[in-house]
Amino acid sequence: MNRIENPEQLDATMQQLQSEDVAERREAGRQLSYINRYQTIGFELAIPVILDKAANDSDVYVRERCVEAIRMAYSKIAISNTTLDAIVILALDQKADDSKGWVRERAQEFLLEIIHYDSDMRNIKKALDALINAAGGDKLTGEIVEKLGIYKTEKDTPHRVREMATQILNAKDAREVRTERLPARDVAGAAPKRAVARVG
Repeated sequence: MNRIENPEQLDATMQQLQSEDVAERREAGRQLSYINRYQTIGFELAIPVILDKAANDSDVYVRERCVEAIRMAYSKIAISNTTLDAIVILALDQKADDSKGWVRERAQEFLLEIIHYDSDMRNIKKALDALINAAGGDKLTGEIVEKLGIYKTEKDTPHRVREMATQILNAKDAREVRTERLPARDVAGAAPKRAVARVG
C-alpha cells in the first residue's frame, strides 16, 4: 500500500472516505494508517472529516480506522489542539451506543495514556477534565472504569496518575449517589405515584 505523502494524496483519500460505497470508505480508512509527513500534507485540515466519520459512519470498521488515524496523528507529531480536541469529542460522544462503544472506549483509553505518559500539563488537564465529565455523565465504559480502579490501587502507579484516577472515580461515585437520591420522575421520566384521597 502506498503511503500518503502529499496534500494531493490526502485529498484523494478524503474524497474516498466520503464515498457512498462502503468498500471505498474502508479502503480510505486503511490508507489513513499509512501516512508520512503529517505536518507537510495538511493533515489538520482533514481532521473534521475524519472526526465526523469516526463518530457517525454507518460502518464500524470505518469508524475504528478513523479514530485510530486521529490517535496516531497525536502520538506521532502531537498536534495537540486539533487532535486532542477531536479525541475528547469522541470520548464524550452521546451517540456512542453499543454499536459505537468501541470508538468511545478507544478514545477514553487514549485520554488515559495522555494522563499517564504526556509531559505537557495542558494536555494532561484537558484529558483529565474530559474523563471527569465522562464519569459525571455516565459515559465511562466498563473497561475504563476497571483500568482506573487498577491505577487507583496499584502501588507502582505514578502518584500523579493515582490521584487523577481517584478524581475520575470520585466523579463517577458522586453521580451514582445523585441518581439514587433523585425522585422517580427524574430517574425514569415519570412522576412518582401519589395517594389519591377518596371523596365520600
